[in-house]
Amino acid sequence: MAKLLKLRRGSTSQHSSFTGAEGEVTIDTTKDTAVVHDGAQAGGRPLAREDMSNVSSASIAGQLGTDSIATTKIAGGALPTDVTVASANIVDGTIVNADVNASAAIAGTKISPDFGSQNVVTTGTLGSGNITISNNAPSLFFTEGDANPDYQLLSNGGQFRIYDVTNTTNRIVVNTDGHVDVTGNLDVGAGIDVTGNITTTSGNLTVDGIGSVEDTFKITDSAGTQYLLMGNQDSAGANSPRVFSVGNASLNIGVGDSWSSNTGGTLTNHFGIAKNGTITSYGNHDFSAGVDVTGNITVTGTVDGRDVAADGSKLDNYQPNGSSYLRSDANDTATGDLQLDGQINFNNTGTNPVVIGNASGDNPRKLLIRGADSPFIQFRENNTDKAYLQWHSDGFFRIGNEEDSSQLRIQDDIKFSQDGSTFYKVWHEGNDGSGSGLHADLLDGVQGSSYLRSDADDTATRRIVFSNNETDNDDTMASTSGNLGGIEIYNSGVGNDAFMAFHAGSDFAMYFGLDADTNDLAVGGWSMGANKYKVWHAGNDGAGSGLDADTLDGISSADFLRADTADTAAGDISFGGGAGAITINANSDIRMSSGSWTGDYGAKIQHHENHLYVQYGSGNFYIRNPSGNNRITVDQSGNLTATGNVTAYSDARLKTNVNTINDALSIVGKLRGVSFDWKETGKRSIGVIAQEVEEVLPEVVVTTNDPDPNTGKETEIKSVDYGKMVGVLINAINELKAEVDELKGGK
Repeated sequence: MAKLLKLRRGSTSQHSSFTGAEGEVTIDTTKDTAVVHDGAQAGGRPLAREDMSNVSSASIAGQLGTDSIATTKIAGGALPTDVTVASANIVDGTIVNADVNASAAIAGTKISPDFGSQNVVTTGTLGSGNITISNNAPSLFFTEGDANPDYQLLSNGGQFRIYDVTNTTNRIVVNTDGHVDVTGNLDVGAGIDVTGNITTTSGNLTVDGIGSVEDTFKITDSAGTQYLLMGNQDSAGANSPRVFSVGNASLNIGVGDSWSSNTGGTLTNHFGIAKNGTITSYGNHDFSAGVDVTGNITVTGTVDGRDVAADGSKLDNYQPNGSSYLRSDANDTATGDLQLDGQINFNNTGTNPVVIGNASGDNPRKLLIRGADSPFIQFRENNTDKAYLQWHSDGFFRIGNEEDSSQLRIQDDIKFSQDGSTFYKVWHEGNDGSGSGLHADLLDGVQGSSYLRSDADDTATRRIVFSNNETDNDDTMASTSGNLGGIEIYNSGVGNDAFMAFHAGSDFAMYFGLDADTNDLAVGGWSMGANKYKVWHAGNDGAGSGLDADTLDGISSADFLRADTADTAAGDISFGGGAGAITINANSDIRMSSGSWTGDYGAKIQHHENHLYVQYGSGNFYIRNPSGNNRITVDQSGNLTATGNVTAYSDARLKTNVNTINDALSIVGKLRGVSFDWKETGKRSIGVIAQEVEEVLPEVVVTTNDPDPNTGKETEIKSVDYGKMVGVLINAINELKAEVDELKGGK
């Protein structure tokens, strides 16, 4: 079918504010539906499609009246949850088991005659006089919902059992003969009364809670041996203190590692008491309070590893009155040599606890300290080592102070150390003098620091007066003699400067002296840097001297502009030289830095906020060629006139993703041409509205910020690139031509 009519079209967003003309029909390209307009309602009224796919169910339901749909028009399926079915509408016998939900609650009275094979679950109670469970192995399960284990009561094979279902084991079994098997411990709070015997077939029988000595527990084995147990096992079940009575022969007291090992034999670490009172001990005993013995002690073995019986006879060869022994509890004298392999402590608090020599003192005696390697005498304060005297195997004798690690060594000479590692010679009359290396604190009673050094750098802390000029009557320096002056700064090197230093505390310092290169006085160096400056005087200034003055004819050098290097003028400069007053030579340019706005002026150029401002007065702004012809003119209204063409780049080599503009006629149909007045000038003009064009062709609208340098305020301005709209117009004309050609052809 030929397209004879093409309606205006747009997206849902574009339709939202569009009122259209009365009776106008447009196409919503988002919803793919027609929209009817009345010229007043924004967005118009969308029409429903044939399949109703663009109409919501809520809209349809809102248009239906009560009971407006016949039941014959409702297809089979689930009814809404708010629909109630009356009992009269349910046909008897039509509800089957599948129609009842698994979670439905049906009263038990509604079920007859029984539940069949189903489980009975109730949150209430089972009320009945008797409950009979009949089966070959009838049972009753107890399942706990929030913990374990679960249990089962059952009767099987003549036994009644309480069975742990979770751990799959019997807990209590009542056998056919009446005896009860309990697989775990049985805790009875009120005690157990037993009229017969208690028999254990295996394991231990433990009775806890014995209250007094009279409370005993008797254990009899099959042989009639009696055991009496007192005490408790430790946490490991071993090393338990026990008292055992084995038959009528003896009482055994000991410690056993396990019950099975204590069967009447020898217990581990114990002793026995026989009927006759004899005590037999099988281990060592510690008696902290001592042992009182009224009879004899007979030892058949050793005491502390020594045979006492054999060693006792050795004392019989010495004086029975003890005069051959040194006393340890009183003063005593050794007339022979005394050799010690161990240690003797002298605790006498007298003046001389140890004396070497006879009582009169006329018989010289010696104390011999002998050792295989570096023997020494140690001095202690209480139990802390403080000092020592030692002959060292390296060939020196030393006295050491262990309080601060200092030492004094004697070997060919005397040396002293404060830390035991670095030693210094001790000076005395026998080794001082010239060449000895003695470093004294005083020289003829004067501190060494009071002398000025001639072989090293030094500092004089007092004033020094040189009176050689007065002494030699040297009254003028205008002399060719080289022997004048009280101080001579001398440098023997050829071409080397001779100078002295001046230093003002921690502030500044410099050198002053003779420049050997120019034979001039110079100053420099130190805090003045690695520089040397000539000192100017009446004999070396003038033209060509290189004198760099601070002022010229009384004007500071900062007030002159440099011609040989970059410089800055702090004030305004006016050029009155006529044509060519300012000439920028080849390979040079004018550069401007961005700064604060200086205000409007008749004509000026300024770089501000990274913008270049050209202010051209109250007339026009012209760009002329060298022949004096105006090529570009900008008037006060901002109209720009170019005598040549104004073009924009359109080279295919600069473009990518090139696509033909389709449906251009529809795009043009959305544009609106308007006439208007400019607010600033009041002049009449025609064109388009940038905001309207931006909704259809955002590519041709440019948004810029127009800054006011006086206030810093920026205003957003939209402009239209009319040249780019040509591409849309071209394709719109081509589409219109195609439709015209189609109509002319009669298609």
